[in-house]
Amino acid sequence: MKSGILADTAGVCIAGPLSGEHANGSPAVKPLLASVAQTKEQAKQAADATARVGSQGALYGALALVLGALSAFFAGRGAAVDPVLTRTAPVVTTQRRV
Repeated sequence: MKSGILADTAGVCIAGPLSGEHANGSPAVKPLLASVAQTKEQAKQAADATARVGSQGALYGALALVLGALSAFFAGRGAAVDPVLTRTAPVVTTQRRV
């Protein structure tokens, strides 16, 4: 017969309903329940931290897009060439032969 927590738990889970014992009251099951509760708490903390960092990254991304749009707007306006017509330039008019 195997010994250890897995064998004890399997024995309690199988023998529990037959013998009238409750599986949660067994000494072999208590460490497993504590481990499950601890793992759930750690998973909740990790999910909260992930959500916080993800929302912060989204905020920084939106701010970067707004700043990029503003800089593109001002750079485009600053680099635009105004069309200048001078009266001193000769106007050449030639007709095309068809």
